[in-house]
Amino acid sequence: MINNVILFLIFMIAQSTSEAGKNRFSEDCVKDEGKALKIAENLWLRTYGESIYKKKPFIAEKRDSIWVVKGTLNSRYGGVPYVEIRIKDCKILKLTHSK
Repeated sequence: MINNVILFLIFMIAQSTSEAGKNRFSEDCVKDEGKALKIAENLWLRTYGESIYKKKPFIAEKRDSIWVVKGTLNSRYGGVPYVEIRIKDCKILKLTHSK
């Protein structure tokens, strides 16, 4: 009887732990285009400096489970900032600046 109670308690603890892990990111971290743009702009500003503002407007596009945000090439020379942000947890998957 006591063994069954112990097994039941272990099962319940394991179940609640796995449920907590599943619900950790139940809501998307990057819910909309505006938040994706803000994250990208802040990241680019810290990484590349204020020259990123020459590459406006910034464009955000949702692709499956990520936001792709990039700048606009306004001249024939130079490149644009680019970032991929995972929607669920805001993880930066790729950060680059083309040339």
